[in-house]
Amino acid sequence: MTDCDTDNVDQLIQRRWSTMNTGVWHAMSCRCCGGGMFSMNAKVVEADMLDYLADKYQSEGLEPLCNAIAQRKNNPVPALPAWLQALDADGAIPAAAIKQLKCDIANMLESLQG
Repeated sequence: MTDCDTDNVDQLIQRRWSTMNTGVWHAMSCRCCGGGMFSMNAKVVEADMLDYLADKYQSEGLEPLCNAIAQRKNNPVPALPAWLQALDADGAIPAAAIKQLKCDIANMLESLQG
């Protein structure tokens, strides 16, 4: 999902996120690549994604997203999809920035599931 379908991004994130702790994900060593598969820990995946995105947005000068991620890291409740939807409802971050955040997360989740 390199191009982000903003009409369905919330549903994609919710669907991928709901399988995080229960689904089996492809690893570099999965059977289709010559090894095995593993289960993900949602908290670890979220922390890794947010760390990556914080650095990315810092280098791009997207301060509203950097601030939102910093707040999220200090208060990781509710679940990631609900947090993203709350950002929409809050209106404090420009819609284009939230779209970028959601698309980046959707793309990362999509790539994890191979």
